[in-house]
Amino acid sequence: MDWVAIGTWVMALGTLAMATVVAYYNRKTLRQTQQQIQIMSERTKIDLEQIAIARQQLDKLTRERERPQVVELLKSAIVPLLRQVVEELGALEKREYFWIHKAETSRSMSMLSEVAIWEGKAVIEDLKRKFPGVKEIMDSHDRLIIALNENLKALDKVIYTSEFVEKCKKAIETYNASYPKGSGVRESEISDAPQIFVSYVIDNLRELPKANPYRDFWKKHSSQFLEIREKEEVKNGLENVEGSTKKLVEISLSLTKDLGELWGKLKEEYWIAEKEIGVEKEFSDADFARLKGFLYTII
Repeated sequence: MDWVAIGTWVMALGTLAMATVVAYYNRKTLRQTQQQIQIMSERTKIDLEQIAIARQQLDKLTRERERPQVVELLKSAIVPLLRQVVEELGALEKREYFWIHKAETSRSMSMLSEVAIWEGKAVIEDLKRKFPGVKEIMDSHDRLIIALNENLKALDKVIYTSEFVEKCKKAIETYNASYPKGSGVRESEISDAPQIFVSYVIDNLRELPKANPYRDFWKKHSSQFLEIREKEEVKNGLENVEGSTKKLVEISLSLTKDLGELWGKLKEEYWIAEKEIGVEKEFSDADFARLKGFLYTII
């Protein structure tokens, strides 16, 4: 009998038996592990759902707490700023600067930092702190206002000369001489006429509103004043004003877009009705589209 072969066979059987036991144990352990993983996964899923619900509830409570501040932000900052910029763009579209000679400033534009004076400085500062992108555009806007106003001031100095003042007085005298006494330009309005006519020349006005005391005079004599715009030094000044205007329009449109998007976002996120912020009409997409289209008509 070959004892060596028998021993080898017995060892092989033992190894096979051991491998079978180990495999069985491993399969059992694997099944148990898989079951444990499934249980943990289900528990984790439930925990995550609970966490999500808790977060939603916390978010809702947070928004409810923040809501009065957001209403005030819309009412006392975003809406006044939007109105200011949209009105400004409307004037710039027509190139109506409404220059005031004595004050050396334009009535069509205002520094946005000055809006805070009558609307609530703290709220607007809060807006700029929370939305630094808006603050950056607002600051750029105000710098361009300063630049445009300086160009308008320089243009005023080129137009408002002693020669221009004398021209105004003579034209009014000639005009009044052709009308019965008291029916032309009133005496009280003659001294201020040159300062006012500068604005008309800058805005290239050919007709004035009916209520304007200089309406009839200007209708007859506007051409002889507006021809001043063809002088070389005045044309250069007008080009500088035009360049500043285009830059201001571009940044104002960008600000209008950003404020409009922020308006819509906050209204939706904090479920705010228009009546809560004292406005009857929302600035619609059509309004913004018109303003964007306006940009391309002047460039």
